[in-house]
Amino acid sequence: MSSQASSHPDYPMWSSLLRWSLAQGGDGTTSSPQGPMSDEKREFLEAALKSLGADAAERQKAIFEAIGKYVEAPSEELVDKCAEALEALEDDVIDLDAARDLLKLGCFGLVLKSVSAEHGEVSGAACAVVAAAAQNDPEVQTGMGAPALESLFGAYAVALEREDDGWCRKVLNGMSSLSRGCTALEQTFVGRAGMDVLAPALGRAHTSPGGARLAARAAFVLKALLDDDASRAEALRPALDVALAAL
Repeated sequence: MSSQASSHPDYPMWSSLLRWSLAQGGDGTTSSPQGPMSDEKREFLEAALKSLGADAAERQKAIFEAIGKYVEAPSEELVDKCAEALEALEDDVIDLDAARDLLKLGCFGLVLKSVSAEHGEVSGAACAVVAAAAQNDPEVQTGMGAPALESLFGAYAVALEREDDGWCRKVLNGMSSLSRGCTALEQTFVGRAGMDVLAPALGRAHTSPGGARLAARAAFVLKALLDDDASRAEALRPALDVALAAL
C-alpha cells in the first residue's frame, strides 16, 4: 500500500475493509480464494474503496457482513437482516460503476450464494441484486457468467416447486437481465427457457393474482426473446404452446 494511502486519516478503516474484502476471495462468482493478488488489483481495490468515502464504505461493509453471516449459517433469525442488506445493495448496484466495482472486489460471490438460499425472501432479494447489476451491462453479465445463470435456474426450480409466484418472478427477472444481449448466456437461457422456465410460468396465469403477474412477466420475456431473434420460435415452442392455449 502506498505511503499516501497509509497516511490517509481513514486508513485504519480502509485497511480493515480491504482485508475483509480480500478475505472473501473470489472473482465475483465464487467465494473461494483465488491465490495471490496482483499489485494492479490491490491498487484498484484501494482506489475503489477510497472513492466510496468513509460513510459509504462502512455501509458496504455492514451490508456484506449481514449477507455473509446468513450465508455462513442460514437461519430464520438472520433472514430479515440479510434480505434488508440485499435490498440496500440493490439500490447501490443500479449505479453501473458501483456494480462493476463490486464485481472487481469479488463481492458478488456472496450474492450468488444468497440466490441459492433456502429462504425465498433472501433468494428473491439476491435475484433482484443480480437483475439490477447485470441489466444492459456486458461487463457485469460476463463477470457473473454461467455460474450465476445456473444458480438462478436452481432457485427457479425450488420456487416453482413451492408455488411461490413472487419468488419465481424475481428469479425470472434476474435470468432475463443477466442473459439478455450476452450471446453465450442468452443461448443457454433460450435453450432451457421454453420448457423449464417460461412454460411453467405461463401456465400459472389463472391460478392467483401472483400467478397472473408471473405469467405476464413470462409473456414479456418470451416476446422480447422472439423480437430479438424469430428463429428461436422452435426452441421456445413449449412456452408458445402454453401461451396460445391460454388465448
